[in-house]
Amino acid sequence: MQRLNSKPIRIRNRVLIFTILSLLMLAGATTLQAQVIKPADSVIPANASVQEAEALGVIGRLAGNAAKWFNVKVEPDNSSEDWFAVEPTENGGILIRGNRGLSVTAGFHHYIKKYTSSFAGQIGTRIEIPSPPPTPAAEKVQSLFPIRNAYNYCTFSYTMAWWSWEEWEKELDILALYGINQPLMIVGLEKVWQEVMKELNFTEQEMRDFIPSTAYTAWWLMGNLEGAGGPVPQKTIEGEYRLALKILDRMRGLGMQPVSQSFFGMVPSTFKKHFPEALVIDQFKWGSFKRPEVLAPTDPEFHRVAEVWYRQLHSLYGQFDYYGGDLFHEGGQTAGLSLKQCASEVQKAMQNASPGSVYVLQGWQANPKNGILAGLKPELTLVQKLHRSMSDRDGRYGRKYGRRDWTLNLINNFGGGQGMY
Repeated sequence: MQRLNSKPIRIRNRVLIFTILSLLMLAGATTLQAQVIKPADSVIPANASVQEAEALGVIGRLAGNAAKWFNVKVEPDNSSEDWFAVEPTENGGILIRGNRGLSVTAGFHHYIKKYTSSFAGQIGTRIEIPSPPPTPAAEKVQSLFPIRNAYNYCTFSYTMAWWSWEEWEKELDILALYGINQPLMIVGLEKVWQEVMKELNFTEQEMRDFIPSTAYTAWWLMGNLEGAGGPVPQKTIEGEYRLALKILDRMRGLGMQPVSQSFFGMVPSTFKKHFPEALVIDQFKWGSFKRPEVLAPTDPEFHRVAEVWYRQLHSLYGQFDYYGGDLFHEGGQTAGLSLKQCASEVQKAMQNASPGSVYVLQGWQANPKNGILAGLKPELTLVQKLHRSMSDRDGRYGRKYGRRDWTLNLINNFGGGQGMY
């Protein structure tokens, strides 16, 4: 994968929409103005031809024989505002231009919705394009929202725990149609933790006791449990690693900027045996599950372990522009530590490993705590408010996040109830 000077998208004091499971892209020409921050390096393919090939791949898989009528052109620019243009060609075909591969695929989606009796989505797809296809009016559309995110952690265990590349390829095609540019991507982190623990001289048994089944990955990475459903066979860990490489390659090939996992202090329950002088906080239980412990971000060992984490993560999967991971999520014991100082140290370690990257936090129940937000640089922080109907304490969206950017999200089948919107 080639390196690109990609840029995390920043917006000051505005709502950045959409989404977790409901997917929406370019509708209308109004845009929000964004400031952009340049990270040291990234691994999104810079070559426009790579993104064109990926966009044509999406169209080919969905349109079948009708794909021959479509030509695409990716025209990269430095704008934070994604756009596409749909134009007729002299031979009766359609040219779709855009600034990224995912912009082109969003343009294709726009065309089939507007000019044919077609639908594509997570609940089903029906694409019927006549031959020759209807001639479109030339138009250019800019995204209303610079950040269009997908998924929360739970999606990966509730829905995707046993997915193969076959399911993921179909899902990524849908994300591309809806112009999603910031998907959470936590597949394959078992391999990272395994390499980190090896370097820190943990035993094979300790690794088996710490890494859970993929059915529990979400709550593991949120610091709620460890080892549940394990031990995980090495074959499964290697399989998830190979799957993650394919997913990331496709995401980056379409111009997406996936959110990976930060090191926020979560460590195995046996960490204290290896680092007896470190300040390690017992997190007790989450329901009936034993929680992993937390290495205090204020402890000198924190930055040592964080350096190992990011180095192993980047060695396996490349650099990222966005990192998730919530300290003291859904409770947790702080042992009287300054949340402000803890959050500052977490972000400092992240910036040391990936300068200019953005810390992505989940807005869920009391998370992120006010003390956590106080310790984070506003321009390098993004909060995803995960459910529109879970009101803030003061009843107004976003106020408690202060000057930090936030996205308003929708979980449209939360609790098993399918909403109609």
